[in-house]
Amino acid sequence: MWKKRRQNCTEADCRKLRMRPAIVTAVISAGVIGVGGYFFLNGVEKAPSMAGEESMGASANYAGNAGADEAVGGRAEYTEEEENLLESQIGVNVDENKIMNVDVGAILAAEAEVAVSRAEAEALADEELGGAVEVVGTRLREEDGTGYWEVRAIKGGDVYQVWIEANTGGIFINQKV
Repeated sequence: MWKKRRQNCTEADCRKLRMRPAIVTAVISAGVIGVGGYFFLNGVEKAPSMAGEESMGASANYAGNAGADEAVGGRAEYTEEEENLLESQIGVNVDENKIMNVDVGAILAAEAEVAVSRAEAEALADEELGGAVEVVGTRLREEDGTGYWEVRAIKGGDVYQVWIEANTGGIFINQKV
């Protein structure tokens, strides 16, 4: 096709026709290099193996981060104390295979039921610590039937843990970790 069109063209038109394959190749190459560069710079997250999993639904399986350097979906050995600590979080449990199960739906439902919201708990912790804190984690926990917010915050390089009763907003623990 290219040769037939080149026979009946002017010099300027022939030059354009000769350049088309080179331009197309350059554009495709630039696109491939750009996409490859993006993934090289940003990394590619790999999904955990779903082998043996029927459905994730509203819950997700994670290897615990309580001292384990296991991959997501891996196996971690928990002490009884670590299991109790993990299971004190609403919507979190450790099954018989030592896999941590997180039920996001249960967490969101529990957060919607308490009188003190996550944002209010973080504001109360900020006030309790004298302001200018960086909140690094907030969890809704339950102990002896009482729901409370555990807020971890950094102030002046020190990590603090503030526990706030989820229905009254009362602070019952403020400790340096």
